[in-house]
Amino acid sequence: MPAVALGTGGALPSPSEPLPGSGRMPNGWKLDPAGTQVLTNRATTGVWMSPTGSDIYATTSGIFEEAVVHVDGTTLLPTPTLVSDTFQGVAGDAAGNIWVSGGSADRVWQFKAVGPALVDARLAGPAPDAPNKGIPVTGYPGNMLLEGSKLFVAGNVSVPSKVAAAESGGTPCPTSSKICSVVNVVDVSNPDASSPAVKAIPVGRDAYGMAYRPGASASDPSTLYVTNWADQTDPARSGGVGTGTVSVVRVNPDGSGNEVQVVPVGLEPTGIALSPDGSTAVVTDAGSDTISVLKVDPDTGDLAVTETLPVLGNGVPLGASPVSAAFSSDGSLLFAALSGMNAVEVFSAANGHVSAMHQKLRDTTFDGRPVPDLTVGGTFIPTGWYPDAMAYGKAPGGGPRLVVANLRGEGAGPGYYGQTEPLVGSSTEGSLSVIDLPGSSASGEWNAWTKRFVEDDQLAPLWAHDVADPASNPCLPAPLPDGSSITSGVICGVAKGSVDPKSIHVVIIEAENKTFDSYFGDTGAVLRNADADPQWTEYGDAVTTNQHNLAETYNVDDNFWNEGAEASTLGHSWLSGAYTTLDRELTWGPDYSQNLRGQRSNGQYAAGSPGSLSGPTDPDVNAQESVMLNPRQLLIDQAYGAGMTVRLFGTDTRPGSPAVAAGNQVPQDLWGESGSDVSTDLAWPDVDRAAMFLHGSTVSHAWDVLEGQTPPKWYGQTIQFKPADKQKFTLDGWDSAYASCTAGGRSDDQCQQSMPNLVYMQLPENHTYDVSNVFNPQDPTPQSMVADNDYAIGEIVQGLSKSPFWSHTLVMITEDDNQFTGDHADIHRTFLLTAGGIARPLGSEGLAATQVGSFASVDKTTEALLGLPPMTLFDARAVPLQQIVSDQVGTNKAAYTAVYPPTPFLSGRVPGQ
Repeated sequence: MPAVALGTGGALPSPSEPLPGSGRMPNGWKLDPAGTQVLTNRATTGVWMSPTGSDIYATTSGIFEEAVVHVDGTTLLPTPTLVSDTFQGVAGDAAGNIWVSGGSADRVWQFKAVGPALVDARLAGPAPDAPNKGIPVTGYPGNMLLEGSKLFVAGNVSVPSKVAAAESGGTPCPTSSKICSVVNVVDVSNPDASSPAVKAIPVGRDAYGMAYRPGASASDPSTLYVTNWADQTDPARSGGVGTGTVSVVRVNPDGSGNEVQVVPVGLEPTGIALSPDGSTAVVTDAGSDTISVLKVDPDTGDLAVTETLPVLGNGVPLGASPVSAAFSSDGSLLFAALSGMNAVEVFSAANGHVSAMHQKLRDTTFDGRPVPDLTVGGTFIPTGWYPDAMAYGKAPGGGPRLVVANLRGEGAGPGYYGQTEPLVGSSTEGSLSVIDLPGSSASGEWNAWTKRFVEDDQLAPLWAHDVADPASNPCLPAPLPDGSSITSGVICGVAKGSVDPKSIHVVIIEAENKTFDSYFGDTGAVLRNADADPQWTEYGDAVTTNQHNLAETYNVDDNFWNEGAEASTLGHSWLSGAYTTLDRELTWGPDYSQNLRGQRSNGQYAAGSPGSLSGPTDPDVNAQESVMLNPRQLLIDQAYGAGMTVRLFGTDTRPGSPAVAAGNQVPQDLWGESGSDVSTDLAWPDVDRAAMFLHGSTVSHAWDVLEGQTPPKWYGQTIQFKPADKQKFTLDGWDSAYASCTAGGRSDDQCQQSMPNLVYMQLPENHTYDVSNVFNPQDPTPQSMVADNDYAIGEIVQGLSKSPFWSHTLVMITEDDNQFTGDHADIHRTFLLTAGGIARPLGSEGLAATQVGSFASVDKTTEALLGLPPMTLFDARAVPLQQIVSDQVGTNKAAYTAVYPPTPFLSGRVPGQ
């Protein structure tokens, strides 16, 4: 798509005004960033600062509002220019030329700076489908680096080897790799040239960061260092190790070049920085939570790894995700942006050695309790939410300045989340933290920043192992908002060995797109302590009758939050894997913009013709992107690997999942997913899925009229599992196995193992038609779709409650994201609805649960009940949801009877049909 400069659009709010976000992270951490916070458009992915510090430019890569934002270095006032495609890369020269990467447009845009405004220098049309006049480049241009007359642009999506060879003049992908990325080298010696020369140099997979070492003279080759973000899945390039890699590239004076060395580093290498004296390179290994330190050969420029440094210290689970690096001007300090921690870590860098700068904090608190003399294994600067890019330089006054791009800004706030709007709730999702750094003697400020970081993220137990920590010890009481605390005897019993985790059943049901208020805003009169506001209720008791009944019989948590509330792709990752990948964070907005920015999951590696939303695809690119997008570990695999039985009813998996490979995923064609006659899951009513789960057969009501006015062959016909699958994937099959077990004289605890320990289920029908190109005439309205989902949930809980497994079961129901709903507290607030024989029956007492929780807490609670280790830093630091789990197995004996909602669905289907 062309670069469409729609004008400046006016300045964004003054940085002197506080940003409108709540400052509260969904998992309860606090955002209190250092420096001055500058509002940008959504999803800030790149930043560049002029040598004088007078101008800062940031690229934003959100959904429907991509932009380049100019920030005055003195006033810090932002001025956005909307552009149809932007991704990461931005750089400028002294003459006022500003170059910007165009992502899936496969173009570099060029602008002229006129004060704070940008004027398109290449005559792009005024609309997205106008003729494309940018500079053509290859492979989804991302980060860029301007060095003299050469503009280096990293192709962030790999291309087939034949494409790399064609673009580079005959050089295929290095070694035998079928795909690789290219670095585009644009000749900008004459910025006004109508068709600048572009060279392409093949490197590793998904090029990300770059650093440059000039040659000894203008005629000598220079050296370019490129991090290959995706090379960990190509062991052939790194001696069979399967690590990430850095390409060392010799660049000739004309911009041509070739890879001369491949250096193994940590997983998912992203940022790279070269020390001012050129002797040391450092790489941020986002997938390993490490910093790789490399010595630069003074004669050849080749690299050799000298040390690998963990960013939070040894033994800390993964999650910090260092993604960008920068040296101070004198080379004494190294800055690494930790995207998962909302902070920049500061390292000491001297004589080629990088080390953590320990801080001693004398008055830190944890959970409101003092932690005296805490020695923290590093120095940290708090930032906004998800720092993903940095620029180091000087402020106009001459002092050192660090500018940090925060992908998700300052959190969120109350309101309606329409997703396509520039603001989410009352808050943006993009910002810059402009931090004027103290001198070396001002150690007090470094200490204060570190203290703020440790307290905001409740991290003292990482370094003070004697602190009483309810996240680490499931027998310690969990704090509640009113100052009291609570412990679950079942959770503690598993930890102590008095409850056998193999007798426990956890059922996680993931539905779609609702906040707490959108369902339960009308519950204030019944659940007297619920933080509910009826003005935001869209699908109240008449639509979600069963879920209201479950909340009043068992419990619902009104202090439950969704880390990935902005989009399904984020929420599914958080619930299934306790984090979201860097790839998902950076690219979901581009993908959602009507695929204007990529179609990455389909293996698209290039834009189509000008104005086209399609381009060529490749199966190897598709496979690579699938690995990058999905979590490295899943809850079902964690349980399966520990000897637990699992079943997956849905699509939340990843390539190479051991649990799925062992046959534990329901047949997708009979769950309304891939292989069915109806191509989208929303055309499959959830009541059909409930029948398949309970009994293994149903009369199909699946029909998408947009795919054919004639119903598909399955419509109105009985569909059913094969006998073996019925035994494996249905409650009837598990009930039958239990009866056989007890008839054989075995105990109830032993026969409980007839039902899987973990059932992970997706029921997507309540997504509704807001943004989906699907229409089942039997569920013609959003209300009917939600009622369909509600009755399915009621039927599933009813079936479980009348089974022999109910006494040992915990059902947790939540929503994958919060699109197209609103909430008076925050658009990240959703609900956790709980039922089962080990669910604490607060609802019957007229109460809602109030313990702070999030998706990571659901994973932590599941791990606590099944005796599993954490997957990431986030579920490791989450507190088990003690308030929703009872003190004894079988305490809550109440069975449930499903109720047909007053809102009709399936054109008035009556119970039993």
